[in-house]
Amino acid sequence: MIMKSAKQSVPKVSIIVLNYNGIEDTIICLNSLLGMKYPNYEIIVVDNGSENDEAKRLSHIYGTKITLIRNECNLGYAEGNNVGIRFALSFNPAYVLILNNDIKVHPLFLNELVNVCEKDKKIGIVGPKMYDMDRPDVLFSAGGKINFGLGLHMQFGQGKTSTGKYNLMKEVDFVNGACMLIRREVIEKIGTFPTEYFLQWEDI
Repeated sequence: MIMKSAKQSVPKVSIIVLNYNGIEDTIICLNSLLGMKYPNYEIIVVDNGSENDEAKRLSHIYGTKITLIRNECNLGYAEGNNVGIRFALSFNPAYVLILNNDIKVHPLFLNELVNVCEKDKKIGIVGPKMYDMDRPDVLFSAGGKINFGLGLHMQFGQGKTSTGKYNLMKEVDFVNGACMLIRREVIEKIGTFPTEYFLQWEDI
């Protein structure tokens, strides 16, 4: 009997981290990713035209642990991530994870996100409950709601002390783009981030 390795038995996830003059945050983020328990992932760092040789420094620190793409100039959040997404799709991952560089992840967070998607194929995008880095008991986002009539949006729990209210899965109008796991087929169907938005709103 031939047994599959742990890496072969779970879907591949391509993780996109965008860096722009934020190497200190990016290092914290990457170190937390490298401590994950999920066995089948690749990390793609897109340097968005940073100064001070940040791309070279990241390459020196992480070597083959990451794939590094360097944009010659700042293409903005949307297109910067799109560069990474297009590169990732050429290797046919099951999922693409968009992750801001100022986030520190829990070792099991990716296991949980993938498990949710694998149990329900109708789910196209999923995101975690996120906390404020400086105030770990305060929520940053638990997904959001859009008032389409007024053109307004709100994020569940933002700025509030966590009480467990948002511990259960819930369908939302949007997942915060700071951390979103996207099924590959969704990207193939609707495309990448709209580049009309240089920074912010592209996830909504």
